[in-house]
Amino acid sequence: MCSYRVASVTKYKGDKAKREFTIDNTVELNLIREKYSQELKTDDGKKILPAFFEHVSKQKGYYDPHHKAYIQHDTTMDYLQTIVKKFRTRHSLQKPTSKLVDIFNTVNYDERWVNHKQVSHIMKAVMEYKTETDKLYYQDYFCNNPASMMGYEDYNSYRFEMSEIQKEKLLNTVSNYKIGFNTMIFIIKELERKQYIKYRNILLRLLFTSCNSSFLEAINRSKTEIERIIEVPKSEKYDLKLYDICVKIC
Repeated sequence: MCSYRVASVTKYKGDKAKREFTIDNTVELNLIREKYSQELKTDDGKKILPAFFEHVSKQKGYYDPHHKAYIQHDTTMDYLQTIVKKFRTRHSLQKPTSKLVDIFNTVNYDERWVNHKQVSHIMKAVMEYKTETDKLYYQDYFCNNPASMMGYEDYNSYRFEMSEIQKEKLLNTVSNYKIGFNTMIFIIKELERKQYIKYRNILLRLLFTSCNSSFLEAINRSKTEIERIIEVPKSEKYDLKLYDICVKIC
C-alpha cells in the first residue's frame, strides 16, 4: 500500500513543477518519513542514503560521513554510478594532474600589479560563505536557532533558502570587483596552496558563474588554436587526433 502512496506523491511532485495541480503533499511525505524513520538508520544512528548521494554531496559541499551512511540501493542512479565507476581509468591517480594555472598564458603575469587588498576581500568572503553554509548542516544549529525556522516546512526547505541567500551574497560581493589579469592569475595560484584547497571548488564555481567577466577574459587571452581532426601516421599507436586527443579506430 505504501508503494502506491509513494508513487502518487512522486507524481504530484513532478506535476507541481508544471503547475498542473495545487496539491501540497508535505503532510503525506512526513507521514511516510515517520513510518520508516527507524528503518532508514544504521545501528549506530546514521541516516541511510543511496550511494550516489555521496558523489552529489561531495560536489555540493555537504558530504557528511559522520551522520550519514551512503549505501548501495536498487535504484536507477546507483546502478548508473556503479557502471560509471567501472569505466574509470585504474591508473589515473599515478600520473600527476596539471594545475589549473597551467592552462593560462602567464608570460605577461607580473605579481607587482596584483591587487592584494582585493584578493584578501574575495578570499575572506569565500571563507565566510563556507562557514555560514556549513552551519546549516549541523543539527545543533537548529536547536540553538528555533525562531529562524518559522515559516518553513522543514529543515531542508530552510537550509536551501538560507544557502541560496548566502550564495547570492557571495556572488554580489565578487561581481562588484573589476579584477585585473594579474590579480586573477594570483587568485588561481592561491588555490594550489594547502590552506585554500577546501575553498577551491567554491571559488571556481564562483568565478565561472558570477557576473564578473575577468576570469573568462583571462581564459580567452590564453586560448590557442587546436586542429579539430588530424590523421596520425601509421607508425603511431593511434589513428586520429580529435581536438589534440589521440583516438584508436576499432
